[in-house]
Amino acid sequence: MTMNVLAPRYADGASRRAVLAREIRHQDPDVLALQEVTREDVAALATTAGTSFHTVPKD
Repeated sequence: MTMNVLAPRYADGASRRAVLAREIRHQDPDVLALQEVTREDVAALATTAGTSFHTVPKD
């Protein structure tokens, strides 16, 4: 699964994150690639989605 999350200041960030977390739970992907996301966002999304992921940030 891949998704361009967008910075929180765009597209009603809080609501967008809730929808994304719900969809991550529903899809239950083996691999998840997120663009335009902070490390904090990844941690919050994983927690909200009720799963844990091994993260590999691109620095």
